Amino acid sequence: MGEFHHHPDGLIYVRPDSGTIYGDTLANFQLDYGQPAPALPVGTDEQLYTQDIRHAYKRGGNVVDGGPRVYTWGDNCIAACASLVAAQAARVGPPHFP
Repeated sequence: MGEFHHHPDGLIYVRPDSGTIYGDTLANFQLDYGQPAPALPVGTDEQLYTQDIRHAYKRGGNVVDGGPRVYTWGDNCIAACASLVAAQAARVGPPHFP
């Protein structure tokens, strides 16, 4: 069960069942995925979608609303995680050490 997480710190995390986890800013996610993450509903600061388990919208850590249990947009992001990681690596380049 993978996860799509719009974190209250302004970052997007995509966690597949296995493999490398993707995490970056909203702006960089849009560059890497080719489209922006959906806006959060008014009055919320977090979205947490876990495939086949939950789709919660939160405010201050408390669940205030829910989305569809099958969230195709989130499923597509999770399925594209390897491509997201590759796009991020191409954009950022290799690590630089002094």
